[in-house]
Amino acid sequence: MKSFVRSSRGDTIVEVLICITIISLVLVISYATANRNYRTMLDAQEHSSAEKLLERQSEMLKSYNTLNTGVVDGHDALFNHGIANFCMVQDGTDLTTKTNNGRTDIANSCAFNADSTQAAPGMEPAYSISTSVNTDPGANIGTGKVFKIVVTWDSIMGGKAQESLNYGLY
Repeated sequence: MKSFVRSSRGDTIVEVLICITIISLVLVISYATANRNYRTMLDAQEHSSAEKLLERQSEMLKSYNTLNTGVVDGHDALFNHGIANFCMVQDGTDLTTKTNNGRTDIANSCAFNADSTQAAPGMEPAYSISTSVNTDPGANIGTGKVFKIVVTWDSIMGGKAQESLNYGLY
């Protein structure tokens, strides 16, 4: 009769370590890829929110031009005196301008949340809006008033990011 000898040999420690290393490498690469994709998605959302804020500001400029109700210090600052850095704010049914005194951080009065509501001082995420009359002679169209609207924010990718729009009134 033949006797069968069973081998009871298991995996060596070296084989186990190699498997753990390979699995760890795959998990690290998967995490890095997922994290990069997530940050890229958040960056795209930030840019989309900034573009919506640009569109909202341009629509408010258009309404301001149509209604001509906005007054700063007793003057129609946008069309007669050209204040440097301002933003349009909807106060109930009235459109008003607020100056940001050249500040682009979130502590200025032209800081907004992604949903176009004014941001509380020092709260994140906030977008700083600065609108000014574009003084480039080649930019004049319509009424001759071309406004440059710039939205600045702290990017999820690090550093400052910005979107801008030149908007001409007819």
